Amino acid sequence: MDPILQAHALRLGVYSLGDRLPLSIRDQMVRAHYLIERLLENQIIKEHSSLLVVGAGLAGTTAAVLAARHGVNVLLIDSQPSSFSVQSGCKSRWIDPVQYDWPALHFSAGRWPTKGPDPLVPFGFSAGYASRLVKTWITQLTMQRTLLDPNLKVWFESNLADPPPTFNGSKVEASIDRKIPLPHVKEEFEAVILARGVIRERTTAPLDHRDPKAGIFQGRAFWEEDDFQATDLGISSPSAHVYISGSGDGALQDFIRLVTGCDTAREVLEIALDATPSPGRGFKDILLRAELCGSDEQCSRALFWSTETLADHDILLRAHKAHWEIINNWITRWSEQWDKTVDRLYKRTVRRHPERIHLVHSCNHFSACYPLNRFVTLVLATYIEHKFNGSRPLIPMSVVRSVSPKMLGNTPSHACSKGCWDNEHTIGIEEGGVNCWDERTKPIGLVVPFEAQGVAVRHGIETHVNSRLPRDPLPFHL
Repeated sequence: MDPILQAHALRLGVYSLGDRLPLSIRDQMVRAHYLIERLLENQIIKEHSSLLVVGAGLAGTTAAVLAARHGVNVLLIDSQPSSFSVQSGCKSRWIDPVQYDWPALHFSAGRWPTKGPDPLVPFGFSAGYASRLVKTWITQLTMQRTLLDPNLKVWFESNLADPPPTFNGSKVEASIDRKIPLPHVKEEFEAVILARGVIRERTTAPLDHRDPKAGIFQGRAFWEEDDFQATDLGISSPSAHVYISGSGDGALQDFIRLVTGCDTAREVLEIALDATPSPGRGFKDILLRAELCGSDEQCSRALFWSTETLADHDILLRAHKAHWEIINNWITRWSEQWDKTVDRLYKRTVRRHPERIHLVHSCNHFSACYPLNRFVTLVLATYIEHKFNGSRPLIPMSVVRSVSPKMLGNTPSHACSKGCWDNEHTIGIEEGGVNCWDERTKPIGLVVPFEAQGVAVRHGIETHVNSRLPRDPLPFHL
């Protein structure tokens, strides 16, 4: 069987684009390209056949447009009133389609495809803030709907209804609930692609870990607009502490943005490397890439075949140690340049009080994440420890057990609302005795309270599957 179809098949005739890692926008688009290409090659869909695509994000719209270009009759549906709704309201988060390909040489191109416009890519884009990019994508989709009519139909405010799509022996039957004009439609398709948001962020923590009925604290969603890059971090008190809970790419991104005010980890890396004048910078850059390529390639290959959390722990710990070793070698080999790096970062971050920003993570390594986020986070942590004596940028082997409003006597200082920020909180952290492979089953130890006015919870994602998401690294280009 075709490996692409096998990897994405949920059942006969039904394929999913939303339950595999990595989940970056660019990778979802690449995944959609390959799936449509293989469905056509294997003649599962062809000219005049019918295809249902559920979800009008980048993966779904890419799949729908590519199939319609080959004469397939495509119906694209989405539960929201417009396409790309997840990113549409976020003016603060920057999307770079290729920065996480680092240490590959094209990571600084800032666009995808990297060699200019490609007519085969319906939604190619350059780096920018999410809400601005959405406007461009909506314009591109509108143009494609005009060009591909009647092969491409789009129904908004429409949901896939129960029962789920099933193969009846010749076609896939699917029921669709519509707001207008028909309340319920049942149709048959040659194939169905699920590209909807089947994932949900874990952004919550108990208000009281001892009382399940006490309620939950709900932090800001990843794509929710924030003030993390403002000089004051969106916090009124200059002496306030900020805690980020998590160890994946979302948590590391937030740590980098809060500490530096930069849009991307790539900017921070360039600040660090610019401390070495040419040609020294180029030499150091090449050495860093060469050293990291081997360790991260090994990590990626090993995780692909890993089947259990304990095995993941060993793999990720080795990668984590390799990054630390490279940073320590950098400090040793280029001590003068490291001092310059510290000075540059200090000038960039001092007004942001980086010594009051903390990343709490539940083992002595980060989760499976992009090498750029891992490396830059560790560089920043090393700089903060070096420059601010006694600070704790990283709080490893620890878990945030609760987040609650600070008590003023017997009265809460405020009532937490969704995405609560710039309010006084008490955070309960279990420190020191936690690890990633038995944290969920181990009894809770001593929980220590800390005060903060900013809390970001990035505890990964929930999916429609019970097992962990499969990992399948994709090619950089089509």
